Amino acid sequence: MALTNLVNFAQLITPQYLFTWTTVDNNVDPQLINPCITIAQDTNIQAILGQTLYWRLMNDVANGSITGNYQILLNQY
Repeated sequence: MALTNLVNFAQLITPQYLFTWTTVDNNVDPQLINPCITIAQDTNIQAILGQTLYWRLMNDVANGSITGNYQILLNQY
């Protein structure tokens, strides 16, 4: 589903996370990475989690209200 249908969009990872845990160099402008994170989430993560769970995570992260098993899912997987 397209991003325009989401009530709240939040990036589930930050550019800093990519710099730390991947081979992406720290010299890359984070503003160049942000659109890639958005596209990757919308196409790959949503396909794995399903629309309902994906939207739930997005809304909880955007609202700062992620707790319990949802927080474990986000932080550990």
